Amino acid sequence: MDNLNGQHQLRKGTQRLFTLMWFFWVVTLLGIASSSVYENIQASFSDPVFFKTREYLKRTPPISPRLKIFGLDDRSIGFLGAPEIDNKDLSLFLANIARQKPKAILFDKLFAMAPSDPTAMKYVDAIVKLNIPVYNGLSLSPTEIRYRAENILSEEKFGLKRFIPGNPKDSELFLKDSLHNFKGYKYGYNAAYEGMFQSMGHITFDRVGSVYPLVVAGDRLIPHLSMYSAESVAIKDNNLWVNDHKVPLTDRGAVVVNHRPPSNFYTKGPDGIEHMKSLEHGVRRARAGEPELWINEGDVVVVLFNFYTGSTDFLEEAPFGNLPGGLLVSTLVDSVLENRWITPLGHASLLILILSLLGVALARSTGLVMYWAAILGVSLLYFAFAIYLFAYKDAMLSWVLPLLGLVGAGTIQYVKQRLGSELKGIETENQLLVERALRLEEEKTNLQLAERLNLGRAIQQILLPPLGAQDHGAFSFAMSYIPNQEMSGDWVYVWEGKDGEKRVIIGDVVGKGPSAAIPVAILIGILGECEKVAMDMEATFHYLNRRIIELFGKQITCSASAIVMKDTMEIELYNAGSPGWFFRGEGKARHISMRSSTLGMSPEAYFARQKITLTPGCFLFTFTDGYMEGARAFRRLITKLGTMDEAPQFSDLQVMLDEVGKLFRLEDDRSLLMVKTKTESSVKAA
Repeated sequence: MDNLNGQHQLRKGTQRLFTLMWFFWVVTLLGIASSSVYENIQASFSDPVFFKTREYLKRTPPISPRLKIFGLDDRSIGFLGAPEIDNKDLSLFLANIARQKPKAILFDKLFAMAPSDPTAMKYVDAIVKLNIPVYNGLSLSPTEIRYRAENILSEEKFGLKRFIPGNPKDSELFLKDSLHNFKGYKYGYNAAYEGMFQSMGHITFDRVGSVYPLVVAGDRLIPHLSMYSAESVAIKDNNLWVNDHKVPLTDRGAVVVNHRPPSNFYTKGPDGIEHMKSLEHGVRRARAGEPELWINEGDVVVVLFNFYTGSTDFLEEAPFGNLPGGLLVSTLVDSVLENRWITPLGHASLLILILSLLGVALARSTGLVMYWAAILGVSLLYFAFAIYLFAYKDAMLSWVLPLLGLVGAGTIQYVKQRLGSELKGIETENQLLVERALRLEEEKTNLQLAERLNLGRAIQQILLPPLGAQDHGAFSFAMSYIPNQEMSGDWVYVWEGKDGEKRVIIGDVVGKGPSAAIPVAILIGILGECEKVAMDMEATFHYLNRRIIELFGKQITCSASAIVMKDTMEIELYNAGSPGWFFRGEGKARHISMRSSTLGMSPEAYFARQKITLTPGCFLFTFTDGYMEGARAFRRLITKLGTMDEAPQFSDLQVMLDEVGKLFRLEDDRSLLMVKTKTESSVKAA
């Protein structure tokens, strides 16, 4: 009855455990969805799948024909003879482009250093007089940079009223909660370039590639450099509007960058328009006074000053591989010009919860085969829907964490249901057997106990060799056998070999009672035959294995360990599926595991053999699983051996094994064999 109550409590406890596992799984996913880890998952797994699949479906939008890019590349450096363009060439280049009346010229550079050539200032003044719509980059630094002067952001160009047509106070919550707020330092162009640029825009992006179109810095709003390619940028009705189109923002006030393969910038588009040229091309034409016919009125020109080998900054692990930072700016310009924005649908936590509950519903309402088919089908449908929304509707639906919620939560519930049914069935079956077992148990117990104890005592007296300490040359060894209440199958055999050799074999037949004791008697008899013909140890193990299979047909198996002691300090160890040997000496303790087959398992058995030359004062031992079993127990035993400075007495070793193995043992006989090498003085005295 206690057993039935225990099984009932086990079933209830198991059900509660799986419910807690389900709850922990869902809460963990919800926690990830609300943390910065979610952005890493999006950038590392979700975004590459979205953008590469869209490219495979040929749904990647073409680059705007109004976007023209000049790159200060390796070719430009070779032409200019320096890793930067001087102010004279820059003045000629800008004047030549300005004649084509572009909408804006965006410099992906800070111009933080003043011109080193005093004569260069006259070219800066020439650019100022041209009044060209040139905009340069701005760096946002959370810490102060020594020897750099922070730029002052004017009210006229960066004040709230510049971007908010109405009362700025009406947009306070939007500025605080929906846009990226920054506290730190702003570094842009050097004071020597004052007047050369119309304004500045930040060019920073975070480690997952998030770009903030507007950054709130106190009472100033700092646009991204790409925003200067727009006709208008405004905050209205608690939304960001670019060119009178509402821009979808993430929860952190960023936009989802509309990535495309970098090669799309380097080659002509479907319309035959070339989007990128070397800066060498533009400077050469400017020097020659040739008009830059590649630029059309209203175009946006992006000049990338760090596009040569060794200088390019990269957004690492972008969807199509490492992306040059200048192309990230260019991609944002394309989105502004064509009003192509990706809408993040958000609600990741809600989707995780919904799909987790759906997984539970599928687990409860389907069978073994149908559950996995349903989970696979729902997962594929959800993923396909997410791909469709992205490729055809420019909408980004979270799929990684929701699908983990579906599969994980559903599988936990499925296992809970199936395991609960199995446990309930076992409990019912046991109830039918308990009454029958109780009637038979009392009348059988006394008779079986008496028979087993008598048989056990008789067999042990006949089979066991003299126990206790014995000497053999440079070795001393001792054996012990502690029987369990029921007779088991432990045995020890001492073999006097030729040429002063002594062998000791310790074994354990699997089973209890007479079913184990009878095979022990047969095994001892077989070993006696082997000893008479002076069979070597390895051949003995193979002969034992063959005879056990012939006699018992794989119904009886036996593990065994053997040691062969010579006249010298050399020993041979053999193992057949036992725990192996534990060695302590030379300042270290180790487990000689000797992985091998058990006797009686297979005709093609493998038995481990190892030769070891010992040193004076060391010891080794082996035992049967009545003392302990398992890797955790063995690790504790090795740790305990490591604290010993000398070989223990045999009784002390027994006490230590009892203490270490009390949590890791079976109810079985306990047999122990210990071999010690004598000290040099003891050997000489002998």
